[in-house]
Parts: sequence; C-alpha cells; structure tokens
Amino acid sequence: MKLPWSPASNVALYGHTADIPAALDAGVLVALAPDWSMGGSPNLLDELRVAKAWSDSHWAARLSAKDLVLMVTSNAADVVAKGSLLGHLQEGMLADITVFHGDTSAPYDAILQASP
Repeated sequence: MKLPWSPASNVALYGHTADIPAALDAGVLVALAPDWSMGGSPNLLDELRVAKAWSDSHWAARLSAKDLVLMVTSNAADVVAKGSLLGHLQEGMLADITVFHGDTSAPYDAILQASP
C-alpha cells in the first residue's frame, strides 16, 4: 500500500489529516508533497514544516526530520513507481541535488529549517 500525503491542504480543508503513524505501523509507504497552493503549502519546504509541526503537536513527535525527508525523496520515488530511476543518490540514477546550509550534525533538520 502506498499513500501520498499532503497535510497542509488536509488541515485547511478538513481540520485534520491522515493518521500517518497508523499507516506507518501498518507498513504503508508514505510520500509527502504539497497538492495545491490554494489550501496547501506553496512549496515542498513549507509542506515539510507543516508535517513536522503536525507530528510534534498531534503525534508526540513521531516523525523525525529524517523520516520526513525520506518521504519527499526515496519514498516519493517509490510511491510513483520510479524508485529504480530516482530518489537515491547512487551511480546511474537520475538526480537533482540541492545543498543546504546548516549544522552538519543534524543534516535533516537543516532541510526543514531551509527557506526557498
């Protein structure tokens, strides 16, 4: 089972979002992405922060920064059945690379703290 998750628009439209901890506990592969700008996040970095804030306030911080970054990279590639081509930094795979400034001891947190 695979689940694309867009918490910002879910909360804007419905006041809540999918129970991601239950999905993960059931072995569901979760990808994270904004789905539209009218009620959701204007970009992926904002959607990451919305997801982290929701996790922290509703799920006792169940989702780490690393969990969320995987949801927008390798998990997202696997959810759209492209994991053999992209989503990982490996020789022979397609890649766009972004460099973030931040604390090297907490690289995933640096991504969540970044701005466009």
